[in-house]
Amino acid sequence: MTEDRAHTGTLTPTPRQAGTIWCTALVVLVINDHLLKGAGYLPSWLTGKLSDFAGLIVAPVLLATLVRARKPVPRGICLGVIVALFAAVKLSPEAARAVEHVVALLGIPWRIWSDPTDLVALAVIPLAERMNAALGAPAAFKPTAAMRLRRAVAVAAGSIACLATSYAETGFMTAAFLVNTTSSALDVQLFEARVGIDCTPVGPPLTAADFAPAHCHHLEPQQIVPLDRNWTTIEDPDKGPAGPSLACDAVILRTDGLPDTLIFWRNIRQVRVPAPATSEVDVSDHGIYLERAGNRIYAAGTRLLLTQTVPFALPPFDCKSIKDAGIPRLGTDAQ
Repeated sequence: MTEDRAHTGTLTPTPRQAGTIWCTALVVLVINDHLLKGAGYLPSWLTGKLSDFAGLIVAPVLLATLVRARKPVPRGICLGVIVALFAAVKLSPEAARAVEHVVALLGIPWRIWSDPTDLVALAVIPLAERMNAALGAPAAFKPTAAMRLRRAVAVAAGSIACLATSYAETGFMTAAFLVNTTSSALDVQLFEARVGIDCTPVGPPLTAADFAPAHCHHLEPQQIVPLDRNWTTIEDPDKGPAGPSLACDAVILRTDGLPDTLIFWRNIRQVRVPAPATSEVDVSDHGIYLERAGNRIYAAGTRLLLTQTVPFALPPFDCKSIKDAGIPRLGTDAQ
């Protein structure tokens, strides 16, 4: 009797409780990936973490069900496979690309982003292990046809949800980006710093000779362009100039209603900047947001991106003489 009481006092859920938790995680996964991601209701980092937490609850049970693993050891192996695969793709871009390639052979486009911070989701594994064990326990009665149908529907829904959780999101990997948050289109010109500039506080002052005309952009409201010379795209890491980031980099921004503005940054990492879906772009210290007040445009700096009015004269900018660098624009109206 004492042993029975000790056992029932553990945190191991009953099969019914485990089933409820699993279905709840599945609902969270579906709502998060199909309604919340990219909608602007929650920050992109939070929706990404929700997918990881919910997915690590759904996937082990789903895999064990698909391979008909009923005993503790096979079900434990299924859990271990999911954990190992999750850790590998989050720590290694090469592993992520390999998994994408295998899934693509099945005709399913999939996108995985490597981000070591996502490993925080492994905190849910003890719960996933107890649920996995509970759902593998022998049933006390023979399941009815209706119960088998509900299980089949749940497995199908779980499979679809797990594959949809890494949809082909578009965006940039960049250290700095520019956003048009005004209500009208803006024509933007960018002068790019020549490689090797020194923009430290004790360095020599920058001059017009340190910059060269680089890019012209026609930005519709809420459209984004990268400012980092080493940006890549989220959907294709090989697309973009890439290369090592500079310890110090800068651009000069020119647009009607704004004095020529120097933007510079030092030793900041690249971040993922997803394309906005139907709402405003998430605020980030990696972004310069163009705002309008009457006939004037403002570009406020952040703790990472410093701005100041250019103290020297720059030549006129002829966009026709600038070769198209193929930098895409992100946003609901981007072409």
